[in-house]
Amino acid sequence: SLNGSNGSVFQGIKYLVDNELLDWKPERVAEFLYKEEGLNKTAIGDFLGEREDMHLQILKAFVELHEFSDLNLVQALR
Repeated sequence: SLNGSNGSVFQGIKYLVDNELLDWKPERVAEFLYKEEGLNKTAIGDFLGEREDMHLQILKAFVELHEFSDLNLVQALR
């Protein structure tokens, strides 16, 4: 669902999807959250933490965008 208590990230994505500027597909939304500068990290975390299937798919795609292979555990966790 695009309706959430989390305000700005939910509203921003809903606006983009409603106006056909962003596809409501896990990979597209994940790329937007990963690449867009200035988004509140806490709000992104709240959005990705929603327990609905679509949000879980977006979370999986979001994690896959990160490169962890050359990092030690502490760096990767950051």
